[in-house]
Amino acid sequence: MGFPVHALVGAAIATALVVAGSAARADAVQDLAAVAGKKGPVIWYESSPPEAVLKIAAAFNKHYPDIKIQFVRNTGGGIAARIIQESEAGAATASFFIGDVAQLIPLNQRTLLLSRDWASLGIDPTLSPTPYAVAATAALGVLVWNKQRVADGDLPKTWDEMLAERWRGKIGQWVRAATLGTLAKAYGDQHMRDYTRKLIELKAMIYPSTFQLAQQVAAGEVDIGMGLYHSAQPVIASGAPLGLRFLDPTPMNTLYGAVVSKGGNPEGAQVLLAWLSTLEGAKAYEAAIGRGNPLIKGTETNERIGTHKMVEYSFAEAATIEKLDAELTQMLMAAEKKR
Repeated sequence: MGFPVHALVGAAIATALVVAGSAARADAVQDLAAVAGKKGPVIWYESSPPEAVLKIAAAFNKHYPDIKIQFVRNTGGGIAARIIQESEAGAATASFFIGDVAQLIPLNQRTLLLSRDWASLGIDPTLSPTPYAVAATAALGVLVWNKQRVADGDLPKTWDEMLAERWRGKIGQWVRAATLGTLAKAYGDQHMRDYTRKLIELKAMIYPSTFQLAQQVAAGEVDIGMGLYHSAQPVIASGAPLGLRFLDPTPMNTLYGAVVSKGGNPEGAQVLLAWLSTLEGAKAYEAAIGRGNPLIKGTETNERIGTHKMVEYSFAEAATIEKLDAELTQMLMAAEKKR
């Protein structure tokens, strides 16, 4: 039996539309690249090490050699404040940055971020929950443990099992409560307040960063901890006896790429963001930083997290999670000062 002619014609039209759409998106990126190549560098603000971002820029320039990247490292969460100050003063500022929701919202409120239909540049709509940002990477909470001190079979299987009496004095926690706060999306605010109090009561060691937490777990100062996936990678790569495991639910804090409207090269920033949203760009970022995009299929982070359920607060809930994070962080800081 042959296929109906109208079905074949319909399929041909659909295929043609897909090809035409892909070509149009590619043309849109190339048009931006042509303009960007005639301007100054794309100034990029982020907290990552300069040597890592230089590797990403080199991979990007294989496709867009005329668009130069100038990286400026900003740590401590001050990216938004810096961009606001520079913009208000009429000074040179970033064209592109990667940051969290707490940094994005005040910038957008001041109309300092470019909004557009990112799908028109070939970016998967699932990466862009808002017109002014595109998911670039994420910090994922994981259980980390010393493999020489704790057998796999003795590990907690849930976050609540980390509060067992057997871990008294043997558990580590990062002083910023971002991961703890995000778990409230699944367990509720009061549960995580009680959770934090229990951590303190168990004499948890409080570390200033997740990188130090991973290092000290590997060194045996504590046996287990609630760390971050990307912070554990350098320690594991060094050969230290550190294990990591995703638990359900996995707390996720997405970091977004955004284009600063008053930056010197917003066209180049859009091309960069479009490239970072491809599998090639996402893998280049992941290889350099160690922090991948779990939303892009084919990245190592996406494959490692598998079917684990990720939980996260939305843009609309930003004020809620920010308030809870601050409250839990204050509890941890107060406990550390009493040591």
